[in-house]
Amino acid sequence: EPTCNSQPPGNDFSISVNPTSLTVQAGQSATATVGTTTTSGNAQTVTLRASGLPAGATATFNPASVQSGGSATLTISTAANTPNGTVQVTITGDGADVDHTVQLRLTVGTDTPPDCTAPAWNAATSYVPGNRVSHNGRQWEATWYSTSAEPGAPQSWAVWRDIGPC
Repeated sequence: EPTCNSQPPGNDFSISVNPTSLTVQAGQSATATVGTTTTSGNAQTVTLRASGLPAGATATFNPASVQSGGSATLTISTAANTPNGTVQVTITGDGADVDHTVQLRLTVGTDTPPDCTAPAWNAATSYVPGNRVSHNGRQWEATWYSTSAEPGAPQSWAVWRDIGPC
């Protein structure tokens, strides 16, 4: 019976990364978990590598190779002069019979740096579009005029925009 699968039968695996996007400030490092799963045949050694990193950034896998079914910690370290911006980093799992890749979105710096000096939300304060507050560990930007509309509350979806952790 013909199949549409161009892979030769045998040992195969899949690869994943969690989270699928990282944000790091230049000079800092961030980690993600790279997981593998045996999808057919027997477990095999999978050697991990990353490509597409921005200038000054390095990727380290611990361990550098895993048996399919195992996972490794990816640490991306940046230099103080690593340019700000977002790139797609390709993580390759090099298996005995086949290779697989997964994409990791890496942002160095931030488009709008989290300003954790944003004042805490106060139910008695009147807010206008563009005001920023911190509430429940997140930063919010007002998109409408409001008083007492709590950021993150279901009924306040039209009033506040979540702009990230704080």
